Amino acid sequence: MDMPDAAYGEQKEMRGIQGAAPMAAASMPKITPLDAPTQRPDEPVTSGMDRGPGPGRASIGMTKTSQQQSAMDASQIAAYLPALEQAANRPGVPTSFVRFVRHLRSFA
Repeated sequence: MDMPDAAYGEQKEMRGIQGAAPMAAASMPKITPLDAPTQRPDEPVTSGMDRGPGPGRASIGMTKTSQQQSAMDASQIAAYLPALEQAANRPGVPTSFVRFVRHLRSFA
């Protein structure tokens, strides 16, 4: 905190005093216990799922299944395979990287 209209040297002295003073720790928000009453009484437990009452996956932006997303990821990774394979064939490359590239190749 700066002092308005501080005389010569007082500002530096004030900052030194403030720096030596212990600061209060930031309080952590309390953890909600598992047996606490719901904070969303009108929202079904199945909200965000494609089963049961409530909005489905599309309402939270998940329009693809995990299999569809995996297929899209594999097709995008395939574009990088030539460069990754070239890097994996260099001398001194860790075997973990070589195994990773082989794993990616199995999807292409």
